[in-house]
Amino acid sequence: MTFLRPLLSRGLPRSLHHRLQGAVALVLVTTLVLLGAHSVQEQSRQVRSAMQGQAADRARLLAHSIGAMPGEGRSEAVAALVEQALVPPQVLSVEVSDAAARVHRRWLRGSGPAGEATLPLSAPSALRAPPAASGVAFDEAGQRISAWQALGGDPRHGWVRVEEDAGALAVQRRQAWTATALAVLLGGLASVGLLHLLLRRPMRAIDEARRFAVGLRRIDGQQIERLDGPDETVELARALNQASSKLYELRRRVGLQVDDLQRQESVLAETLQQLHTLFALSPDALLSFNAEGRVRFANAAFYRLTGLLPGQVLDHDVDALDALLRPRCTEPEAFAGLEACFAATQLAGGATPRCRLTLALPRPTVLELVGVCSEVTSASRLLYLRDITHESEVDRLKSEFLSTAAHELRTPMTGIHAVLELLTTRDYGPQRQRHLLDIAHRQSLAMIAIVNELLDLARIEARGAADLELQSTELAAVATAALRDFVPPPGRAVPRWTCNGPPVPVQVDPAKLAQVVHNLLSNAYKYSQPVCAQAGRDEVLVQLLPPRPAGEGQEAGIAVHDRGVGMTPEQLARVCERFYRADSSGQVPGTGLGMSIVQQIVGLMNGRLAFDSTPDHGTSVTVWLPVEVRQPCREQAAATA
Repeated sequence: MTFLRPLLSRGLPRSLHHRLQGAVALVLVTTLVLLGAHSVQEQSRQVRSAMQGQAADRARLLAHSIGAMPGEGRSEAVAALVEQALVPPQVLSVEVSDAAARVHRRWLRGSGPAGEATLPLSAPSALRAPPAASGVAFDEAGQRISAWQALGGDPRHGWVRVEEDAGALAVQRRQAWTATALAVLLGGLASVGLLHLLLRRPMRAIDEARRFAVGLRRIDGQQIERLDGPDETVELARALNQASSKLYELRRRVGLQVDDLQRQESVLAETLQQLHTLFALSPDALLSFNAEGRVRFANAAFYRLTGLLPGQVLDHDVDALDALLRPRCTEPEAFAGLEACFAATQLAGGATPRCRLTLALPRPTVLELVGVCSEVTSASRLLYLRDITHESEVDRLKSEFLSTAAHELRTPMTGIHAVLELLTTRDYGPQRQRHLLDIAHRQSLAMIAIVNELLDLARIEARGAADLELQSTELAAVATAALRDFVPPPGRAVPRWTCNGPPVPVQVDPAKLAQVVHNLLSNAYKYSQPVCAQAGRDEVLVQLLPPRPAGEGQEAGIAVHDRGVGMTPEQLARVCERFYRADSSGQVPGTGLGMSIVQQIVGLMNGRLAFDSTPDHGTSVTVWLPVEVRQPCREQAAATA
């Protein structure tokens, strides 16, 4: 049966209807089989008992009859009696034996004319042993039955043995089993049919409820119709309708929540994209550390400012970063480490103290560091780094500017104060007083010049291009007007002016450009005076340079040449710094702000400065300005007008 188990398990019906029918049919068939087996056994027992009783009665009748016969004519009477006993078809043989079970005579059905067979007295007994008492027994095959009976009731006289055919018992048993099998088959079919009739309506309702339940995921609140059947089916339909309604409401709410989550996800994705873009484009560096103290994120500005690579930063702790940053510092021994930024935040009690880090590599940079601690495990600490190199340089220049301005203003004010002190404390004659007042007047003019140039420089830096009034004009006309208004120092020759080529239109502020030319001429005369006085030469050349290609357009220039002291490359590098003067002797008057103002004005007009200087041979300063591109239609309209 083990090899049939997989087949039976695969062949079992899966539907409830078929399973119920199969189970009931199996129980009924099993019951009928058991009842049939019991009935067959009982009938077999009864038939067996009847056959045993019949064989015993026949043997007893023969034994009494033979034992009561007289001696004369006994053989013939016994033969006649045995022949009558052999008449029933089930009697096979009759034996008469002595007390020792030695057969004297044996009659068989169909053996000879009289159906008689005589055996010698010395023949072995068919019973092999004398019976202990009268009885009935079947052979081993159960096909024959033997009955023994003592002659005349006394075993000493002999025995009568009757052997009958027991085949009727097997026939009756087969008939009983056939009837039982037929009854089992009819009972099984009847039970299945009856169960099918009884379960047809309930199972139809259950199938309809099953189909409705399976389709609930596609049903939008529909209701199942009333099901015909028992109370359980009606309650099932009611429960399915309630489930459909609740599922529809739940699905509607889930749909709304999904739409809301999708909108939030879209907004979150857009926000994250914006944050990533901001972090990528931010000029300030950001570092985030996880709960283990390792770098989880660093934006592009951090790598750009520090010169480190992502593999050197990500998944490393603060100590590893300190080891990489310390060799890049201008003063490695003064670097306290990044951990000091977070420690300073904790000590400040909620404030955001700022630390500074000055790097020499990859380029000189001053960074301002702010460390912030967070309760978020994915970003437990944030480090903010801002490049304040420009601010530091501005602060340095501001300090130098204030120091230099105070020094420059202090010199004329000291002279004025000294003159006033002399005039108030002593009594001088008119000529001496006049001389002192002239000194005070010159010092006040120098102080006014310094203040005016400071104000011009501050106004230009504050307002930028808004301080200019740009207009289209000819470059030669502006230069000619500036030269005409310029007054050279006493005893010096006027500058020589050369102008070659066609008119060049430019977009400039004529007044500011004239101020540039005046400042360049003033410097040319100041720094050419010593050499010219010694060499007997005193000449400043102003030249209008023809246009030349520059970028996508053209540029034209005004060059101022002098034959003065000239400058070294180191002096040229600082020529536009505020309060810087190439002459450190103090014999050349001036504030050192002229070239700074020139550089600011030229830059606001989209121009540039070019220098060429050789010590003891002179200096050339060229102002290059973009040439204005005029449309041909405008030129024709202007010519027609």
